Amino acid sequence: MPSLETLVPATLHRAIIASVSAPEGPEGGRQFQQILFTSLRNAHLWRYATGPNQLDMGLLAESRTGTRYEFDSVFVTDETLFVIEAKRYLQGGVTREDVGVFIQKLLDTLLGSDESLGHLRILPIIVSGTTNVDAAALQLAVGWGILTISPARLTPFEILYELDFRQLGGPTADRLRANCHLLGPDLWRPFNRFVSPAQTARLFALDETSVYRASRISELLEQWAECVEDARALNLGLAQTLPVVAFPPRDAR
Repeated sequence: MPSLETLVPATLHRAIIASVSAPEGPEGGRQFQQILFTSLRNAHLWRYATGPNQLDMGLLAESRTGTRYEFDSVFVTDETLFVIEAKRYLQGGVTREDVGVFIQKLLDTLLGSDESLGHLRILPIIVSGTTNVDAAALQLAVGWGILTISPARLTPFEILYELDFRQLGGPTADRLRANCHLLGPDLWRPFNRFVSPAQTARLFALDETSVYRASRISELLEQWAECVEDARALNLGLAQTLPVVAFPPRDAR
């Protein structure tokens, strides 16, 4: 059985493919969100799952400021909360502003509901329905540990799922598997790591080491690009059938 950390991204990537016939405009966006939710809901026996148009994560999670937020999908096990932001821009693409708003919503909700959510690993995901993910958006997402799933490139988790599904071995596959195992936890990190309650007065401390610097982000993007190239060399599943967008050069990051 695949781990949830590989099953969830792989399922969401396949849901992107299933949504290609959705129309343009708001209706297409709603269909995209629903396809993501339904695909993932059916992929695992969840403790709790809530889909689009639900406020407060469907869990009565309060924000610190009292602002009520809408999250596109939330899936909960006994240990982990997967929270998904879905974007389907047929013009333009996912921008750093989209990522920044997602971070702000997560921070406000975590600060307001630490007592009820703090025991869970909160794993955030942005899913783009198109290949258009701005380089700055990807950089910001990596810096804050948000996994970005799009048709542009396989993540290490999807690659691991494909390697195990096809039971591939040999030097290239073994190296790719090892590299993805090392890279994955750096790209996708529990959001709880960034802020933690102090011992007194309900203050929260920011763990600045958990927010990666630009130099570290560039290293991770380069390692990710190498994993994608190795996956393509193996004709690995979606890596060959989906359009591949080149990673930005170092001076563009």
